[in-house]
Amino acid sequence: MRYLLLIALFFILGCSTKSPINNWQYQSVNSYKNFERYFLENRMNLASIELDRARSYASQSADLRTLARIELSSCALHVSVLFEYNCPRYDALKDLIDDKDLDSYASFLSDPLHVKEVSKLPAQYRSFAQSLSSSELSHINTTIQSISPLSSQMIAAALAQDHLNHKSIEKIITSASHHGFKYAVIRWLDFSLQKTSDPQIRESLLMKLKILKNK
Repeated sequence: MRYLLLIALFFILGCSTKSPINNWQYQSVNSYKNFERYFLENRMNLASIELDRARSYASQSADLRTLARIELSSCALHVSVLFEYNCPRYDALKDLIDDKDLDSYASFLSDPLHVKEVSKLPAQYRSFAQSLSSSELSHINTTIQSISPLSSQMIAAALAQDHLNHKSIEKIITSASHHGFKYAVIRWLDFSLQKTSDPQIRESLLMKLKILKNK
């Protein structure tokens, strides 16, 4: 479990640590992972508790980088379900940590078309960012569909939502459904409904949304 949380800190929060993780970092990352799962599953009361817990553990040190990662990752998670990027808690911390990698990621979430240093982004986004900034529209959907984990794929798709094809949207909905990520499924079904004019597809989407929203 300790090894898995080290991996989570690198891949999910977009950063790495060379020294052994401390207990407060371990607990913070663990709580953040719980928050992420509960949020995507639409279990918002539990999600709120876990996010507060992650923040509390991350605030046990004067090294505020873990807290900043938590805040930025939370904002990125909201982007993954098609909310616009807005991250005042990270903005309040960024001058205190001077972390160029996190700043690059925040810039990417805010304005993915104008990323200055693609090499500083988490690795899973680099090819996507290059395709998007260079207007390689034919490659955008292919690149999105190859991104993992699913939360990162949803973030990229949300940032390129004007260029998504049906296959990319359907893949996200299918993958989110497989994981039981009810909130993500609802948000992306709503988005799919806005994108299609086919009456049969719309009827199917509306029926699925009615069932999910009433349970």
